[in-house]
Amino acid sequence: MLNVLAGLVSSLLTLANWDEVIDEAAARQNVDPGSVRGLAETGAVIGAVIGALFLAGHLVVLWFAWTRRNWARTTSWVLAGPSLLSGVIGLAIGGATGAPGRGVLSVLALLLQAAGVVLLALRPSSARYRAEGQRRARW
Repeated sequence: MLNVLAGLVSSLLTLANWDEVIDEAAARQNVDPGSVRGLAETGAVIGAVIGALFLAGHLVVLWFAWTRRNWARTTSWVLAGPSLLSGVIGLAIGGATGAPGRGVLSVLALLLQAAGVVLLALRPSSARYRAEGQRRARW
């Protein structure tokens, strides 16, 4: 849940510094910021809608993992793998620039996500999920 919160704060920082983000991205590509601003804003709206859908799905999986559904725990692992990989690659190529504090939030989000995966894989967690599955099977 803290990882989701860090992602939301990062998105808000990007939106709050939108002009600087556009200017920096345009400078990296050696293009005029005014010529890409409309396209970037369209992309941001589409990205926000898709991001909101993924956020809703992530929150549903988190809820079911919180209620100790083993399929949700497995789904969390499967989704975390590519997310962690892309996050590390993004940090390595400098993708966390543009808004003040985004780099710190990106590192924090990666650490929180890695911690969540490890905590879900530990023996006490497995025992709790197994016990909850057995309790549900008795009903």
